[in-house]
Amino acid sequence: MARRLTGFLWVLFFVAVGAAFYLGFLFGFDQGKGDAAVAAAMRKPVEEEQPPPAAVPHTLAISAGQSYFRVEMNPGGSTALDLGLLNDGMDVFTDIKLSAVLPGEGWSAEFSEDAFEKIDPGEAVELTVTLIAPQDVEPGDYEISVRAEARAGGKILFKSGRTVSIKIVG
Repeated sequence: MARRLTGFLWVLFFVAVGAAFYLGFLFGFDQGKGDAAVAAAMRKPVEEEQPPPAAVPHTLAISAGQSYFRVEMNPGGSTALDLGLLNDGMDVFTDIKLSAVLPGEGWSAEFSEDAFEKIDPGEAVELTVTLIAPQDVEPGDYEISVRAEARAGGKILFKSGRTVSIKIVG
């Protein structure tokens, strides 16, 4: 009987030690903060205001109406898309260049302006890109990627792009 009682006490001891370590890790005692950390956490006001999220340092967005990202064209046809270029970051972007990645030979993209000297934070500029399909293009689905590359302090800071889906009909 004494042997069973001793075994039970050892099990109880190890369960208590395990619980103490678990609670210690849970409340940060293992980091040397002890009861002071728990007491400080308990004194912290519940409705403390959180600081506003930090502004994104480098963001350049290409925007257009939702319908502009899916267009239908005939072979040899063209479509003009009005786009906006918005600097919603914190840096002044300089030497902004626009380009297009085309689906193949004979396609072209003509920008009303393909470069901007400077876009300040919060500033938006408007431009038009005209997409032109080749005369001999097969009916089907194609994609053109419109891209913007911005610099700040002489370094390329940000690249942005939008894909335009084109359905050639006819």
